Amino acid sequence: MTTRTLVAKPAAAPMPDRAELSPARRRLFETALALMSRDGYHGVSVRDIVRELGQHPTAIYAHVGSKQELIFELVRIAHEELRDRVRAAVLSAGSDPVDQLRAVVTSNVLTHLTYPELARVSHSEHGQLTDEQRAVIDVHRSDLGRLLRDVVHRGVAQGTFSPDDVEIKVVAIVTMGVRIVDLWTADMGVDVQHIAAVHADLAVRMLRS
Repeated sequence: MTTRTLVAKPAAAPMPDRAELSPARRRLFETALALMSRDGYHGVSVRDIVRELGQHPTAIYAHVGSKQELIFELVRIAHEELRDRVRAAVLSAGSDPVDQLRAVVTSNVLTHLTYPELARVSHSEHGQLTDEQRAVIDVHRSDLGRLLRDVVHRGVAQGTFSPDDVEIKVVAIVTMGVRIVDLWTADMGVDVQHIAAVHADLAVRMLRS
């Protein structure tokens, strides 16, 4: 029997290509992201970031007002990228709730694994946000949850999914991508597409039971 070797395909860049990121702003954010992913928010100072950039300490303030604003921008970008990718995946999945569910889960897992540092920092440093900033992020999280619930409720209405414990299952599915970035590494020899497909299968079986 031949064993198929699956090769991981991480992102070429640590952050998505979003319109608001100029080259200088992207370099700042990617540098801060790498340091915070390694040392945590409180383990990284503004001086650490600008030293890594080879710039004067005041250079950072051309892009953000503080380190706290910087972490908010990283968390915001992570959540907006996830929301946009999942929404696009569902829109292209057709009208079958099973296909839509697979699209949600696959996109969720792939986005986390495509940008693992961004996902890890976004989740671990969410507590550093102010109440006002957290409210902005909570809107994005609610959008993702609402999108998944709409898919699930359509499936329940059509008799495709079981009506039992729907909310518990929805919460479990939403959080599927969160821990995967702490468990998966590129040297595991397992392709991210395969990991996403396994999670999608789990979600379908969960909602059919």
